[in-house]
Amino acid sequence: MKKDEPAKKQDQKSAAKTDDKKQTTRIVDDTVFTITVPWKVIEQEMEKAVQELAPSVSVQGFRQGKVPPNIAKNHIDAAKLRDEALSHILPSLYAEEAKKRTLHPVTMPRFNGLDIADNKDWTIEVRVAEKPPVVLGEYKKAVTEVNKKHRTSIITDTSKPAADKQQQDKEMAMKRQEQLQESLKTLLEVTEIDLPQLLVQDEAQRTISQLIEQLNHTGMKIQDFLRSTNRTEEQLRNEHVNQAIANLKLNFVLDAIQAEEKIMISDKEIDDTISFAPKEELARLNEHASRHAIQDRLQRQKTVDFLLSM
Repeated sequence: MKKDEPAKKQDQKSAAKTDDKKQTTRIVDDTVFTITVPWKVIEQEMEKAVQELAPSVSVQGFRQGKVPPNIAKNHIDAAKLRDEALSHILPSLYAEEAKKRTLHPVTMPRFNGLDIADNKDWTIEVRVAEKPPVVLGEYKKAVTEVNKKHRTSIITDTSKPAADKQQQDKEMAMKRQEQLQESLKTLLEVTEIDLPQLLVQDEAQRTISQLIEQLNHTGMKIQDFLRSTNRTEEQLRNEHVNQAIANLKLNFVLDAIQAEEKIMISDKEIDDTISFAPKEELARLNEHASRHAIQDRLQRQKTVDFLLSM
C-alpha cells in the first residue's frame, strides 16, 4: 500500500492568503481517523491475494501459471501482497466507518498503514476531505450593487443611435460578460468557506495533469513549457493551487445558492435541451449520466441568471 503524498499545506494556505486578504477562504485540515483491521481478516485476504497473484509468478521448475500457491507466496513481493489484500478489505471498512461517522466526503480516501506488523491487528489511518460548509452572508446586497452599476451603463449605451446594430450587440454582450465577471468576483469576496487541504491538492493536481496531457498532444514536455513561459515548477503549482481555490469556492457557493433558492431543473427542461441535438446523439444524451450532466449545466446557468437578475 502506497503512502499518500504529503499535502502542500503551506503552499495552499499562502495561496489563500494571497488571493483573499479578508480571509473569507480558509484552508483547513482534512478529516482524519483510523480503522482497525483484525489480523484474522488480513490472513484470509492474504490467502485470497496469493491465489489471485500466483498465476503471474514465475518459478524455475514450474510452468507459468502452474506454481502452487504455497510456493508462489514466497516469490511475491510482500508490499504487493499487502496492497492486494488491503484493496479488498479497505473499501467496505471505510464505507462502514464513513456511514457511522456520518461523513460527507468529496474526495477519495487516502490510506496510510500506521501499524501493519504480522500476527496482530493492523491500524490504518484514513484521510478524506468532506463537503465544506458555506456562509453566504449578505451576498444578495453586494451582487445587487454590482448589477445596478452595470445596468446603468447598459441603459446609457442602448440610448445611443443604433448606427451599427451588430457592433452595438457585440458591445452589449461584452458589457454583460463584464457584469458577470464582477458579480462572481464580488460573490467570492463576500462569502465564506473552509476548503480542506486534500480537496485543493486534488483539484490542483487534476488541472496540472490536464495541462501535461495537452502539452503531450502537441509534442511539448512540461520542462520545455516551463522554460518557454519563464516559470519554475513551484510557480506553476502555486498558480494551479490559486486557481483550484477560486474554482472550488465558486462551485460550492453556487451550489449553496441553488439549495437556498431551491433552483431546480425539470425533466421537461432537460428533454427540451436534448431535442435540439442531432438524431444520432439522442440515445446517448438520454442515458442517465448524460441527463444528469445536462441537469447540472442547466441548473448552474439558471443560478447564474438568478444572480444577474438581482
